[in-house]
Amino acid sequence: MKNLITYIFVFVSIFSFAQEEENIKKLNKIKQTANNLIYNANDLVSEDDFVLAEMEYRKALSTQPTNTAGAYNLGHSYYKKGKFDEALYRNQQAVKNATNKTEKHRAYHNIGNILMQNKKCREAIDAYKNALRSDPTDDETRYNLAIAQKELKKQKDKEKKDNKD
Repeated sequence: MKNLITYIFVFVSIFSFAQEEENIKKLNKIKQTANNLIYNANDLVSEDDFVLAEMEYRKALSTQPTNTAGAYNLGHSYYKKGKFDEALYRNQQAVKNATNKTEKHRAYHNIGNILMQNKKCREAIDAYKNALRSDPTDDETRYNLAIAQKELKKQKDKEKKDNKD
């Protein structure tokens, strides 16, 4: 009886290991497919073919929804086209799926820029602060934060003046 239990345990262990290895291979293939689509999309963006690039980025994100580079690059492309709502959504997606501080920093920095385009200074300040938490050495983000703070002060001063009139 002990031998039978031992054989069953060994068989289940081998089967589980083989299945896990197969899952890892599938995940790597999915990741590689998504990365290839992003690479193609980046080429299309550099050729100024936004429509096809957007399609490739979307294919990459449907293949691997947690791909930070795909969301970030698509968001950046939207930003360059002036589609700020879509850009904001994709950068928020990039933050959510970021696996390291560099990815978070870049996405938060872009979120701050998008919010500044929409005259949402208070929210932009928060985004820039989050970017600086991930990379406190970034002078460009620090500069953008200072501009956002000055703009917020101007907005508040204007509101006070308008309320007095």
